[in-house]
Amino acid sequence: MFRKVVTSSVLGLLLAGTLVSVAPAGAATAAKVVAKNGVLCAKAGTKAKVGTNVYTCGNNPILNKTMLTWVWSGCVEAQAAYLKSQTTYSALAASYTKNSTDTKAAADALALIMIDSINKMIEYKGNKDYLRGDTVWVKDLGYFTANAATIAIDRTGASSPKASNTGAVGSASLWTAFVPTGPSTLNSKFDLVPSPELAIAERKADIAHWADAIKALNSDAQKLKAAKTLTASQLSTLNAIPAYINSLSTGSTAASNTVTSMESNISRLKRLNSSQTTLSLAEAQLTGAKMDISTNLSMRNQACAKNL
Repeated sequence: MFRKVVTSSVLGLLLAGTLVSVAPAGAATAAKVVAKNGVLCAKAGTKAKVGTNVYTCGNNPILNKTMLTWVWSGCVEAQAAYLKSQTTYSALAASYTKNSTDTKAAADALALIMIDSINKMIEYKGNKDYLRGDTVWVKDLGYFTANAATIAIDRTGASSPKASNTGAVGSASLWTAFVPTGPSTLNSKFDLVPSPELAIAERKADIAHWADAIKALNSDAQKLKAAKTLTASQLSTLNAIPAYINSLSTGSTAASNTVTSMESNISRLKRLNSSQTTLSLAEAQLTGAKMDISTNLSMRNQACAKNL
């Protein structure tokens, strides 16, 4: 990159130097040439030497652009450096814009997939108990938080969240409207919905509850099997236990897989966020490249100034 600064002493030497014309091989030699930036010349490509400085007959990027004039070699170098810095900036800007757009788009798309999973993980079900603070999702209605100490199993759906049983915190209502905790550190699309961590915590609580239920069912089965005689009702219960255990085990396995998938997506989203952090370093490079353009432009204008 050209970094030469023309001082007054150098300029004096240029002005006082012997003017000698240097023509390409096979061309006629001019008797004497006054070569300075902006001074008209006749044939493109002709060279002239003033002391140690070389001029070429061509187009000065800032003086008489459409006419042939003498152009100092320093001007040519400075122009090349200026154009190169523009090319570098353009390439960095294009790369930054694409990476920034692609990374944000990927993060937003993943967040939407995760929100769909969150909804499925905390969807209200009438076959489980809810404790105060548990959050549920109801299609077309939104998110609700349990307000009662316990909302017991409700297979008829009578206790499902609705306008008639939703009220303010501290009221006698079964439910309250879910209140977002604030801006999400993972992605802005989580700002108004329960966090992935909340969904995971509730699902893990379900898994633990089912594990306890399976343990209790196995214990009941052992007790019934140990009994010498069983009533018809007890025998029916004993025969039904394996199906209950199988159902709970299947649900627990599915829930565990969902939790694992959500945890994996959280990690992936964090990596995408890290990529966006890396983009901030690229942004700093972009700023530096823009400054190079300004510096090289100033140096080009000095090196190509009239009469230099």
